[in-house]
Amino acid sequence: MKTMAGGFLDRERQKPVNATAAVKWALQNTHIHTIISGFTTFDQLDESLSVMNDLELNENEKKDIILAQSLPGLYCTGCENCLSQCKKNLPVPDIMRAYMYTYGYRELEKAHELLTALDLTKNPCKECNSCSVVCAKGFNVEEKIKDVTRLLDVPADFIT
Repeated sequence: MKTMAGGFLDRERQKPVNATAAVKWALQNTHIHTIISGFTTFDQLDESLSVMNDLELNENEKKDIILAQSLPGLYCTGCENCLSQCKKNLPVPDIMRAYMYTYGYRELEKAHELLTALDLTKNPCKECNSCSVVCAKGFNVEEKIKDVTRLLDVPADFIT
C-alpha cells in the first residue's frame, strides 16, 4: 500500500516520489508479491512496467529511498500508537487519512466525507494547550489536524 505515496513526499508537491525506486524497493521485499499503483498516464504505466527488466536499485535510487524514509510524508501507517496518546480520544489515523486524501491524492470529496462522518468540529485540538501525540512517522499531528479540518467549513456541494 502507498508505494507511490500519492506521487509526492510533501503537501506542496515539490518533492516527487522516485516511482522506479519505490516499485523496485517494494518488489525486493520477499513478503510482497504485487503492488497496486494508480496510473493517470500511459507513461506512468510504462515506467512501472519497465522496472521488471531490472529490480536492482542503482545508487541514485538508493539515495532517493533513504531520503523518502527520512521524511514524514503524507500518509499514516496506521500503527494506532497515537490513539492512546490523544487527550481528546480523537480518531487520529482516520484524520490523517483525510489529510492524505486532501494533499496526497487531491481527493477533497473523499476527505470531506470522511471528516463529516467522523463528526468532528473544525480544529478539534483548539482546546488543548499542547498536543500529547507523538507520531511514529514524525507528523506534527496537531498541525495536520488543524489544517485538514478546515475542509469542514467548505460546503459539500462546493467540493463535488
